[in-house]
Amino acid sequence: MYSLIIIDDEEETLEALTDCYPWESIGFQVIGSFRFANVALDFCQKTMPDVVLTDIRLPLKSGFDILDALSRKENKPLFCVMSAYDEFRYAKQAIKYGVQDYLVKPVSLDELTKTFTRIK
Repeated sequence: MYSLIIIDDEEETLEALTDCYPWESIGFQVIGSFRFANVALDFCQKTMPDVVLTDIRLPLKSGFDILDALSRKENKPLFCVMSAYDEFRYAKQAIKYGVQDYLVKPVSLDELTKTFTRIK
């Protein structure tokens, strides 16, 4: 089972991804869900997940701040970005961090399953 954290400032999206999606059926365990990047980063200082699923636009710090901080770690996680913004500059910046995928909201269950099956 691979560990996963989810970061999204939209409470409904975060709850749906955390509580309604059958992560265990594809080999992932959600070990944390966060609305704020700084809280997620604090958590990762203690418990580094295998995979990070993050939104880009977050309060205080962005998803790119998370990618930047965690990509410097020795045991860095894999990253998947999810955003409501289908902007090339975001995708280009995500590529620099080696993201596994850039998902555009709303994300279908099928697309999420395919992406995380590939990540696994």
